[in-house]
Amino acid sequence: MTAVPGDFHRFQSVFESVDRDHDGYITAAELLTALDRLGRPAPSGGAEELMRAYDADHSGNIDFEEFTALLAGSPDAAAGRPQSREHTAGTHRG
Repeated sequence: MTAVPGDFHRFQSVFESVDRDHDGYITAAELLTALDRLGRPAPSGGAEELMRAYDADHSGNIDFEEFTALLAGSPDAAAGRPQSREHTAGTHRG
C-alpha cells in the first residue's frame, strides 16, 4: 500500500470511530468494522488471522500503531522493527 498525505488522518479517524470505549485499542470485531469502513476485505481467516499477525504486544487488541502496520501490510512494523528479508521472501502482494 502506498500512503498518500490524507491516509494517516483517515486511518486515525476510522480507528477512533470504532474504538467504542476510547481506550486506544480495538477488538477483533472493531477491527473488522474498521476494515469495512476503509473498503478493505477481511482475510479468509478473519479477524483472528489479523490479530495473530499484527498484535505485536500480544495484548489481545490492536493499537493504532499496529493498525497502521496492518494497513501497510507489514507485521514487523507493528513490532517496531523494519520488515525482515525472511518475512518478505516469496511473498506476493497482488
